[in-house]
Amino acid sequence: MSGPQEKRLLIVKTGSIVERLPSVAAAFGDLDAIFARALGLPPERLYVVAVHAGEVLSDPPDAFGGVLVTGSPAMVSAREPWMEATADWLRGAVLSGVPVLGVCFGHQLLAHALGGTVGPNPKGPEAGTVEVAFAYEGRADPLFADLPARAKFNAHHYESVLALPPGATVLAESALEAYQAVRYSEKAWGVQFHPEFGAAFMHALVDALGESLATTGIDVNALRAAIGEAPAGLPLLRRFLALTGVGADDPVVFHPGVGQDVRIGSWDEQCRSTYDMATDAVRQGRRYEAARLARYSVTEAQEAFELFTQWRERTRLYLLESGVEERMVTAEETALVARVTEGRTGPFEPEREWRDIGVLAEEAAGLCMAGEAEAAVPAIEAVRLAWLDLHDRLCDWTQGMVGLVAHHLGEERIGALWQMLMADMSAGYERYNIDHTPWKRSAEALLYIAAEALRGHLSGPGRRGAVELVREKDRIGFRFAPCGSGGRNVTGETYGRYPVTTEPHDWAWNLKGVCLYCAHCCVLSEVNPIQRLGYPAREVEPPYENGKDRRLYCTWWVYNDPSLVPDEVYGRTGHRKPSHMMKE
Repeated sequence: MSGPQEKRLLIVKTGSIVERLPSVAAAFGDLDAIFARALGLPPERLYVVAVHAGEVLSDPPDAFGGVLVTGSPAMVSAREPWMEATADWLRGAVLSGVPVLGVCFGHQLLAHALGGTVGPNPKGPEAGTVEVAFAYEGRADPLFADLPARAKFNAHHYESVLALPPGATVLAESALEAYQAVRYSEKAWGVQFHPEFGAAFMHALVDALGESLATTGIDVNALRAAIGEAPAGLPLLRRFLALTGVGADDPVVFHPGVGQDVRIGSWDEQCRSTYDMATDAVRQGRRYEAARLARYSVTEAQEAFELFTQWRERTRLYLLESGVEERMVTAEETALVARVTEGRTGPFEPEREWRDIGVLAEEAAGLCMAGEAEAAVPAIEAVRLAWLDLHDRLCDWTQGMVGLVAHHLGEERIGALWQMLMADMSAGYERYNIDHTPWKRSAEALLYIAAEALRGHLSGPGRRGAVELVREKDRIGFRFAPCGSGGRNVTGETYGRYPVTTEPHDWAWNLKGVCLYCAHCCVLSEVNPIQRLGYPAREVEPPYENGKDRRLYCTWWVYNDPSLVPDEVYGRTGHRKPSHMMKE
C-alpha cells in the first residue's frame, strides 16, 4: 500500500464485461478501466480489487482515501459468497467514515450490506439515457450540490433497491427508479445510474445487448435514438474524487467550466511548457507530479491529432462533393503526402505513431515514478520530439488539403470550408453565452482552453509549447511565435509552401497574406461567435505577410468583458458591434 500521504482510491471491481461483451470491452476497456479514465487518475493513484474473480479485500478501509464500487453483470439477489464477503467489508468501510460511492450494482450492494432490500424492479428494467430529478436533500448534498435540479444520466439495470436501510436518505429519483441516488451515511452514497457511461459506450452496449433488451419489452430503436452524452456524470465522479482527497496534489484537475482536465496554475504558469515542468519536477524529486505531467502532454496533443485527422478526411469529401474528380484528388493528395514525409524511413502510419507516442509517455511516466531522473529527462524529451515530428507532418498535410480547395474551387470557398469543418466546435460556443453563463466563468474557460491548445501545438520558441503572457487594461492574452501550425508558413518552417489569402475576406480578418489554414481561428473565435452570440469569444491577431506588411507572431486575446471589444474587431470580419454591446 501507499504511505499515509499517498492514499489511493480503491476500486472494488464487482464484475467484468470482457467475456460477455468482448466488442464493448475491446473498444472501451473493462469496468475498472472505464472508471479510471472518467476519474482522470493514473495507475499510481488507483488500487483495484476484483472481488467477483475471487480477490480478497484484505486491507482495512482506512488504508484508502476513498472507495468506489463498480457495476456488474451479476445480480445482488443471487447472494453469492463473494457478494456477502464484500458486503461485510463495505459495512465496515461505511462505519469507518471513508468516502464510499456505489454505482448501479455497487449501489445495490451497499443497500444490502446496510440492511436494505434488493430485487427485480417491479416496473421493469431501466436502460438508456434517463432524466434524474434531485430532491431538495440532493441539491443540498455535498456530492450533488453542483448539479442541476434535473440532469440526464445513462443507465442499465434489471434489479433495484426496493427498500432502503435504516437512516438512508433519498436524494434523487427517475420515472422507473425511486432510489436513483441515496445517501447511506455522511460519507457514503449510492447511485443507480452510471455516471461513467458516455453516449458512445451506451450505443455500443445497446448494439451488443439489443436482442436481450428487446425480450424485456424495451423498444430498442427508440432507446438507441434517445441516447445522449449525459454531461453531468463526469463532474459527479470528479466531485466524489475531491471529497476523498485522492490526487489533491495533482497538477492536473477537472475543471467544470471547461468540461475536461486542465493543468492547474496561474496564467503565468499556464504559459510554461508541460515538458519543461515535468523535467523540473522529476529533477526535484516530485515523482508523481512529473509522471502526471508526462502523461498529460499527450492529452494536450490529442485534440490537434484528432482534428488534423477529421479535417483532412472531411476536406477530401468536400472536394469530391464539389465535383472535383476522385482520381485527381487522390493523385494530388498522394503527392502531398510524399512531400510532407520526405526524409523519413519506413511507411507513414499516423495512427500507429500516435499510439507509440502514448507508449513513450507511459515509459517516461514510469521512469519518473521510479525516481530515475537521468533516464526520465531524455524520455520526456523523446515524447516531445516524436509528437513534434508527427504534428508538423499532419499539420502540413491538412494545410495542403485546404490548399487544394482553393486551387480547384477558388480561394473564396475557404470560408465555407471552415464553416463546415468547424460546425461542431462552433455550436459548442453556446456555453459562452452571457445570457446564461457569467462572462468571468467563460473567460476563464477560454483562457484554459487556449493555453492547452497552444501547448499542444508546440507553439513558441524551440517548439516546446511555451508562450508569452500579455496583460492590458481591458484584456489578457497569449502571444507566441511560431504558432506551431499555420504560422509556420510565415517563418518558413513548413514542409513546402501553402496558400495564403490573395484578397481580403471577412473569414480571414480581411487581411492579405494570411495562411488559409489560420483562417479557421477567425471563423471559430470571431466570425461565428459574433453571429451566434453578438460578440467574439476571442480576438486573434494572426501572423501574415503580404509584401507590404508582416507579423511573425500570433496573439489570442480574451477581454475582461465582451462590451470592451472595440468596434474595429467587429469591422475586420464584416460585422458591426451591436448596440446592446456598447460600453456605457
